[in-house]
Amino acid sequence: MKNKKYLSSAIGILLLMQVAFYNGYPLVTSDSGAYINHAFLWSVPLDRPVFYSMFIFFSSLHLSLWLTVFVQCAIFVALFRLLLSSIISKNEVFFEAYFLGCTFILAFFTGLSWCLCQIMPDIFTLIGVLCFAIILLQKEKTASKKNIFLIALFVFSECCHNSNLLTFLGLAVGTSLFCLFFYKNLYKKSLILIGFSLSAWFFVPTVHWVLGGGFTLNSRSNHFLFAKMVENGLAKDFLYENCSNNEYKMCAFKDQLPTDAMQFLWDENSPMMKTGGWDANTQEYQNILKKIVTSPDYLWRFVKKSAVATVKQLNKIHIGDGLNAHTENSNPFWKIQQHFGRELPLYTTAKQYQSKLEFSDITFRQLFFNSLCFILLLWLMYRVGLASFDKEDYFIFLICILAIILNAFATGALANILARLQGRIMILFPIVSLLMLIKYRKFLVEKA
Repeated sequence: MKNKKYLSSAIGILLLMQVAFYNGYPLVTSDSGAYINHAFLWSVPLDRPVFYSMFIFFSSLHLSLWLTVFVQCAIFVALFRLLLSSIISKNEVFFEAYFLGCTFILAFFTGLSWCLCQIMPDIFTLIGVLCFAIILLQKEKTASKKNIFLIALFVFSECCHNSNLLTFLGLAVGTSLFCLFFYKNLYKKSLILIGFSLSAWFFVPTVHWVLGGGFTLNSRSNHFLFAKMVENGLAKDFLYENCSNNEYKMCAFKDQLPTDAMQFLWDENSPMMKTGGWDANTQEYQNILKKIVTSPDYLWRFVKKSAVATVKQLNKIHIGDGLNAHTENSNPFWKIQQHFGRELPLYTTAKQYQSKLEFSDITFRQLFFNSLCFILLLWLMYRVGLASFDKEDYFIFLICILAIILNAFATGALANILARLQGRIMILFPIVSLLMLIKYRKFLVEKA
């Protein structure tokens, strides 16, 4: 039995690594170089948590980024097996067949493999949500060894990306409220998860302080939020209404503000760079943001613009965002050359490096499969009947919907509207769909 489990798990890992095999090397984005660099400097990045860099350091063993991708895939396989075992018994004759079938479908008909095979923390958003669901749904005591591991992985996943801090806390609070009114036997466990989610808000700055980066979540948070205000037009409105005395340096550029947050932050000719760069503008951006959030009028405008941005982010799910060629004049190239020099020939012969990656086919397959899942879920609800669903099933749907919406808000409304940031969590929908179809397979056969 154990041999069968280990064999199917190994096959599952290889299936999920198929994009890295197809590319010829793990995928990178423009941010991957920074994560790799800080992994070996053991220094705190100015604009992101250090935790994913620490993960690269330990998972790669300073030998290969292939090991990092392998570990990411292995973590997902372990979690998916636990999630599947909460739906059907591990002793089910066809458990391994269901596991491998689902893994194959997820690997080839969703963006899961593309996310797992990136040297980026994005996959830990999905991993954290899966940990959250498993902890709540399984029957074991909170202090069991398995739960301790899952809670640690949940907190670590929250620490890996700034947006996860808001997403996971919102998820914990939202599910706790649901439990309070509809599922009281899980209310205590949901409160415990709120506590662990809050702990990440203190754990991140504590580790940053220990590493010499100061007691802060992100020393550039004001800049990113102000850039978002520039993108949604609120900064321009504020400057037009508050520049009578030209008390802000930005007043001179109120008619030259870009419409893209990334351009404002990174373009060398942006107003931020022309007014002294990052450090020179910290206090000014902080003052403007404080006035915006303490003004009922501006705050209401921000809420409306955030709602629009959230909806826009929900529609951004195509695959390939950020996976353009990062050649010899890019940060990923330099850092792979510096820290994984033996792998540079693999990196430079990979399809991504040579701009030979094709995304239209997998994007179509994902769109087709998500549409099919939606139709199958509606059919399932019709054939089974809503009254026949277990309470746990409604709970799974709640976690899925909440996580998708909260991620869209945390990224789209407060950071950047990017397909990469929403695609990482939309994989939840086909996962939940497959689990429900497996759970009610006998019911469907009997109905038929």
